[in-house]
Amino acid sequence: MPQYNFVELRLHLHTSLPDYTEAFNWLKKAADQELALAQCGLGGIYYSGEGVQQNYNEAVKWYQKAADQGDATAQYNLGRMYNLGLGVAQDYKEALKWFQKSADQGHAGAQYGLGVMYHLGLGVAQDYKEAIKWYLKSAAQGNAKAEYNLEWMSEHTKYREQFFEEMLKLSIT
Repeated sequence: MPQYNFVELRLHLHTSLPDYTEAFNWLKKAADQELALAQCGLGGIYYSGEGVQQNYNEAVKWYQKAADQGDATAQYNLGRMYNLGLGVAQDYKEALKWFQKSADQGHAGAQYGLGVMYHLGLGVAQDYKEAIKWYLKSAAQGNAKAEYNLEWMSEHTKYREQFFEEMLKLSIT
């Protein structure tokens, strides 16, 4: 854990590490000690290719390790990888599974992702009520994309009934 704290402190204080290699090495040491936060961070480095060769397979590997420990951000990122087919075969059902785990922990991005999947019927039967439910949870946390999708759904006749039913349910509970 001290390795991760060192990297995070330097990055948050905007002090410079001598190079990305040193930051990567410290983060890798923490990740090898099974620290989920560091594993997720390492996945992010491999995903972006910042300081290392971009490698989606490695990103998935590290996201998976952190996700298996219950890290909501890693679960969301793993869901995105499956949703987009980056480093893994595209698999909407697997994406849905990881988005759900993350969303259940309150991750706004995962809640939005679930909304999209239910809205479009990706890996699940299309369900506008369920889409609206997840968009509302995400929007409540300030997710602008979820807010836009809710506004759009409220203005289109096809979705209006489901939208207002969900809004009514929320006002009662």
